Formats: sequence, C-alpha cells, structure tokens
Amino acid sequence: MITYKEKDAVLKWLCTSETIDSWEVLEPNNFDFRQLNAILEFLERKGYIVNINVRQNMRYFNIDVRVEAFDLYRHGGFTAIEELLHKNLQKINLELEDLKSQLPEKVGVITSIISAITSTTALFISR
Repeated sequence: MITYKEKDAVLKWLCTSETIDSWEVLEPNNFDFRQLNAILEFLERKGYIVNINVRQNMRYFNIDVRVEAFDLYRHGGFTAIEELLHKNLQKINLELEDLKSQLPEKVGVITSIISAITSTTALFISR
C-alpha cells in the first residue's frame, strides 16, 4: 500500500534534488521501482509533473516538475492534506454535537457516521 508518507518522500525528492537520481529516493525509503513508478504516474495524473521518462534499469531520468508540485511541497504535501481532512471531519463532528439538542434523532445518526469516518481517518494519519 502506498501512503501519503511515501508520496511526500517522492514529492520532496522531486522538489529538492539537483538531479533525478532514482537511488536517492528508492534506497532511503525502501521503495521498489514499481512503487516509485506508481507514485510518479499518480503525480502526473494530478498535474504535478509531466514528461516522465522512466525506465526500471535507468538510474537517472527526466521529469518536468510543475509549479503546483513546489506549491504542494511548500504547504506540507500530502501529509497536510490528510491532516486537514481529519481536522475538518473533527470540526463537523463537534458542530453536529452542538446541533444534537435541537434535532436529536437525525443529528444522532449523522454524528455517529462522522465519528466513524473520523476514527477511520485517524488510523491512516497515524501511520
């Protein structure tokens, strides 16, 4: 499974490295080429990088990093996105708790759903 931490490792590598040397990201993060390639394809689909020229047996290759990748990296990367999601779900949960006294039946159901989602996202964020 690829987590936001692995995506952030690749994002950092792309935004801070002078050359695109795959060993700089593969070895310290215990990635294999398949994982690296999957993350690069994901970043390309999201518009953070373009023109990927990657081959498994090549140590160096070309990738064009777009400004959006640098912005994402500067703002905390995928970790920040995950944490923001979790915080927003917690906020919704608190707001629903406040509404419970006014609409106890419907809000109770919604609150339990939001609580379950918040608990689930906490499992992913703690990894």
